[in-house]
Amino acid sequence: PLVLVLTNSLKTTGEFTSNPFILPTVLQWGNYSYAFEQMHFLTSLRNSLVITVCVCALIALLGAMAAGLPFSQESWEEIISAHVPPKTVDANIYYLMLASMCAPFQAYMIPLVKIYASQLGLTNSLIPVIYIGLGLNICFSIFLVRGFLNSIPREIDEAALIDGCSSTKLFFHI
Repeated sequence: PLVLVLTNSLKTTGEFTSNPFILPTVLQWGNYSYAFEQMHFLTSLRNSLVITVCVCALIALLGAMAAGLPFSQESWEEIISAHVPPKTVDANIYYLMLASMCAPFQAYMIPLVKIYASQLGLTNSLIPVIYIGLGLNICFSIFLVRGFLNSIPREIDEAALIDGCSSTKLFFHI
């Protein structure tokens, strides 16, 4: 299929429609420059780079913070009331994050960008795309970082606390 796409991209429209399986008689390199201009490739590339860099940076920062702090043992005692066992809340959050990763990205992104961009007056802006990209992908980051943090032996935290390091100081120095 890749060779077929490459050979057909070097043909004229007439050659392509008459027989897509033969080699081109004359190579039409101008098809690439025409497509480059018609697609506004440089603008699309710039937009993709801005969205990717912003979303990845925010996910790396916020995902690590969201995975590390709320799931620590001391934070659970402050956040959760005594009536709900932490394991139940922990499992519910885990399953909610897992459920958010199951639906296809396009099923969320296209309607949300359309709705938010029009309601907030941000049509043709990258801000709603970055915001929604962050919201849709941060669960995966939390899932990965939390899995890593759960693999660290609890004894390391306990040894640091015995040595006089507070939980906040321990979190920011790791």
